[in-house]
Amino acid sequence: MTAALDELVAAESPFVLRLEGTGTFPQTGSARVLWVGLCDDDGYRRLLALQRRLEERVQKLGWQAESRSYHPHLTLGRLRRQTPAPVGDWKQHMPEPTVVPVDELVLMRSDLQDSGPQYTNLHAARLG
Repeated sequence: MTAALDELVAAESPFVLRLEGTGTFPQTGSARVLWVGLCDDDGYRRLLALQRRLEERVQKLGWQAESRSYHPHLTLGRLRRQTPAPVGDWKQHMPEPTVVPVDELVLMRSDLQDSGPQYTNLHAARLG
């Protein structure tokens, strides 16, 4: 899988993503994740195309595709079930215009534990 990621991004030049909007997952009911969205521009479309190509490659290697739709975003926080949180105002906040340079993709594992999520970098692949 790491070789597929390296090969895929080697042909890609760096790009930028711009932050735009806020939201929660799920969109209705009790929020579990607070996120900042990305502007639907060239960088966003390049990220979507990279994700599609990577998913196609890993399927050819025998891995199963993710059943949920891919929604690029930046997760800022996760809410515990036991803590009622007023998130209505969260959706009204807009981040300052921010450009995020993308020059590598990192394969990460996310393990959700009682103490909170634990993230592990498995592999980094530089663009171009």
